[in-house]
Amino acid sequence: MTRLQQIRTPAKEESGKKLRAFTILTTLLVACIVFSSVLLLNGNNKLRLLDQYIREVPVIVRDREQELETRAHVFEEDILARGELGTRIYGEESALSIEERLDKVCSTVSARSVSLTDKNGALLNTTGPVIPADLFETRIRTLEARKPVFELYPASADDGRETEKQDGTAFIMVPVGGEAGRRLVFEFSCDPLLDIVNTIGNWSSVLERMLSGLEAEAFVLTGEGDIYSSPLKVSGSDEQEQLRQEAAGIFSMNGDPIGAGSKSTYKLVPFRGRLSLAILCPYPELDAQVLIALPLLEFISTGFYCALTLSAFIVFSLILFSLYVLMLSAKKHNTVDEETFIGNIDRETQPGRILLLLVVGVFSVMLLMLENNATLAYIGRTKRESLEYEVNWHEDQRKTIRSSYTDIYRTRAQALAALLTDHREYRTHTDLQALSDTLQAEYLMLFDETGREITSSNTYTGFSIGGPDANLSEKYRAVLLGYPSAVVGPEEDPYTKKQQMGAAILLTKENGEPDGFVLAVFDAGAMNSELKKESLEYTVSTFAVAKGYKAAVIDNETGVFLAHTDAKKKGLKAEDYLTAVPYGEDFEGFTEYEGTSMYVSGVSNEGKNLLFMVPNRQGDTLSLGTLLMIAALLLITGFLYCPKAARLCSRAMNEAIKNQDLSEEDIKAGSEHPLAVFASGYALFFTVLAGIALLAAYTLIWPAFTFVYGGLWSRGVHLFSLWAALFFLSATLCASILVRTALQGAEKRTQLRARTMFKLADSSIAYATGILIAVGILYMFGVNTNALLASAGIVSIAVGMGSQSLVSDIVAGLFLAIEDSIHMGDVVMIDSWTGRVTDMGIRTIAITDENQNVKILNNSNISDVVNMSRKKTACLLELTLDRRVHMAELEEILRKAAEDASEEMPELCGSLKLEGIHSITRDGCTARLSFSCAEAARTSTMKRLQTFLEQEIEKEMEKISGEPSGSPEIRGF
Repeated sequence: MTRLQQIRTPAKEESGKKLRAFTILTTLLVACIVFSSVLLLNGNNKLRLLDQYIREVPVIVRDREQELETRAHVFEEDILARGELGTRIYGEESALSIEERLDKVCSTVSARSVSLTDKNGALLNTTGPVIPADLFETRIRTLEARKPVFELYPASADDGRETEKQDGTAFIMVPVGGEAGRRLVFEFSCDPLLDIVNTIGNWSSVLERMLSGLEAEAFVLTGEGDIYSSPLKVSGSDEQEQLRQEAAGIFSMNGDPIGAGSKSTYKLVPFRGRLSLAILCPYPELDAQVLIALPLLEFISTGFYCALTLSAFIVFSLILFSLYVLMLSAKKHNTVDEETFIGNIDRETQPGRILLLLVVGVFSVMLLMLENNATLAYIGRTKRESLEYEVNWHEDQRKTIRSSYTDIYRTRAQALAALLTDHREYRTHTDLQALSDTLQAEYLMLFDETGREITSSNTYTGFSIGGPDANLSEKYRAVLLGYPSAVVGPEEDPYTKKQQMGAAILLTKENGEPDGFVLAVFDAGAMNSELKKESLEYTVSTFAVAKGYKAAVIDNETGVFLAHTDAKKKGLKAEDYLTAVPYGEDFEGFTEYEGTSMYVSGVSNEGKNLLFMVPNRQGDTLSLGTLLMIAALLLITGFLYCPKAARLCSRAMNEAIKNQDLSEEDIKAGSEHPLAVFASGYALFFTVLAGIALLAAYTLIWPAFTFVYGGLWSRGVHLFSLWAALFFLSATLCASILVRTALQGAEKRTQLRARTMFKLADSSIAYATGILIAVGILYMFGVNTNALLASAGIVSIAVGMGSQSLVSDIVAGLFLAIEDSIHMGDVVMIDSWTGRVTDMGIRTIAITDENQNVKILNNSNISDVVNMSRKKTACLLELTLDRRVHMAELEEILRKAAEDASEEMPELCGSLKLEGIHSITRDGCTARLSFSCAEAARTSTMKRLQTFLEQEIEKEMEKISGEPSGSPEIRGF
């Protein structure tokens, strides 16, 4: 009885139909519990992660506002200094016309425009403002002396559409001394501030930073009713507008007005043609609401696939249990009556029930732990990517800050150099002091073309950038080599002991030859303060993380913390806190941090390793919910389904037997142990699951197994490596079984030599599979298999004395196959033992003698072999016959039978010959025949020849004599 018959035949009976209905109801109940529990537990983790993201919006905006305030203060000082210097240049160039003076000032101080107004603010002359004239004239009437003003207005978009970005300019008014209340109005570019202004005001930029590391779409609704979005992956502006309209509809569904509270709300809404989870969070302090839209399928995908797999496994287990009971019932047939067996069904099926509950429990725990840990990995990776984005963003800001300050100080120094070139009379200590105050510099110095100090605004003397007494940076020498400028710093001044920046500008004579250079030194404290706020340690320590989460940066070479969310740990050894060493390379896995199990996601770059750690809270309510769900499944399966199903299965089997739907032969056909159905069934399930999981991971629709198959986890003894080892074992065994089954099938259909090769190949694959599984599983659990394989030579030497015989057996087996000295079916004599080769392996050979005794020989012990199957063996056959015919007729019958046998039996090498008739008596005689055949086929040939001769001789003698007689007695030797 096949397993398929064992299910289908009893299932048609009345009890079988009840079993099917009961199984379906149990399946629905189990699926309901699994789906609701898993989706709830998994969804809660995702919601916690999303909640962390949406609460970072105020942090991002607040940081940018503080940065804008700091940067604006420095920029105000710069345009004030340039305005004062430009006004002084305007006064000194009185020989020029007003237009020429304004042009000269504008180019010298790098202004966008310079305008002259009267005391009432009326415009007298201008180089031409950049902003619209009406806006310009309105603005200059409201300016106060020496107070910078920033004018922002919407930037023009290339496609003519409205844009969030701001454009702008900066104004400062400086009175002109001695000109009856006239004033100069300077218009400067405010590009150094616009990036920050647009980061704050541009909600798209804020949302992009907020969603870094997370695949979702976000929108913001401002108090003015405007809707902005994160950068959308859409094809055109029409689609963008449609999505904004959909977002407006979702915002309108929120009953709470802006500013009414700060609690997030969750809604299921249609978005982009798919059912999506909408998360709305109000920010009263920003007068805005943020919407995050996440497709529901993506949100529940991890939990959905987990629940589906777990439900399928339990249903498959129930089917295996039913098959187990059916096989057990068939074995008990005719040994125990039906009622007695059903009365003892709980005791009889206890082994299968215990095995079922154990496997279901272990698989459920493993799968749910995998999903939980994969969710932790997802949180760790996304937050680490978010932190990585933040670190890179702040690093870019550090470059921007340095570049901005370099441009500011270079521009001021260039304006000073232009003034000193045109007015050499200002190259005095007193004038340099006044100019230093105007430029808001620490001090100014003049050097000749050799790099020696001429004069300065301070009291320090004897400065030089060359020679043994050099005390200024060699980088300033660049201007003496013909370069127009050099900016150095921040460096510590040798006299003031302050961090300062120096801008050196080349001075030239009228013929263009170098005339020394001017050095303007500025305080770098403001820049250092900004750089500190953009530093790695500041970025990491202020990164918004949930309670218990940790972020850190480790130096790969020294192993110390370069940055940490706990600033006190900076400079400490990481190995004192982490039980593993997750730095020096990319790392994904679990480790202990200060006695707490943490999932660590790390990426290594430029000698540093960035880590984000998520606590593995196994004892919280989520774990309790998981255990409760598994307990419910085991109770339903073990105490509700199994007892009832066992009785129904047994009755269905007995009904099938009574109705003669199953014969005794069918019942006896299944000779294996009933528990074997679980082993083969679960092996099949895990092999199929491995293939499905691989496909799901390849298409990125199952994050848990994407993580397992992606190999992103660190090697070691943990859940990810356990799943990988389980799937590797399933896939390898499945492939090995398929190949070996094909070889064994081919072996039965081939000749002896090919059969021998198939047998050896089968044996080799069996050994290779074992070695591959051992090495693969060791690799999954963190063993360095490359080093293990590389050291195989050393190991083989170390254990060589003990393994010489094994190696010799394998080598000898290979040579036996290659040289074709022995193959399957040969009759051989080895050390006085004669028999037929019935089995050949890569290590041993089996020989069976005539008495069916089997001798197992190691291949290396086979030395002297006599292969009796490679030659023709001479055989004799004697027949004792009755004398019912004359001797001449008998001899003719024998000759004709010999000729017919020679034609019918090609295994006879040559022909069957009648050697003669002797021992002639009154009642009978003896005839002797000779023939040759292969030794390996001697027994089979003899038996077939005996049968053939018996039939032929009896038929001919009966035809002649008309009397039946017994079969002739035949002896072969």
